[in-house]
Amino acid sequence: RCDVSAVGVWNPLERAFFDVRVFHAPAPSNRRHTTIARMYNQHETLKKTAYNARVLQVEKAVFTPLVFSTTGGVGGVAERFYKRIAEKTALKDRTKIPRDNRIYPKKA
Repeated sequence: RCDVSAVGVWNPLERAFFDVRVFHAPAPSNRRHTTIARMYNQHETLKKTAYNARVLQVEKAVFTPLVFSTTGGVGGVAERFYKRIAEKTALKDRTKIPRDNRIYPKKA
């Protein structure tokens, strides 16, 4: 079962389902991955394997896994999701989006 659903996130009138996963990078289950990027990819793939087919076939919708780490990082799909929400909010509010619309501060 997915955590959240919404209409119009990716395309007008299209329903999208979202499932959230938060992982702890130093956990023993993540030690086999050599980089944090691989950890995000693995967790996104696991979510897609578990839910994507059902959402596509039964719900006739799209599935988006939102993966975060306990250290504040965001997976690639979740980052695209936040950028899309920022775009839609800016259009609605008639404001400009900063070129670098990161959801987390840049490291100095």
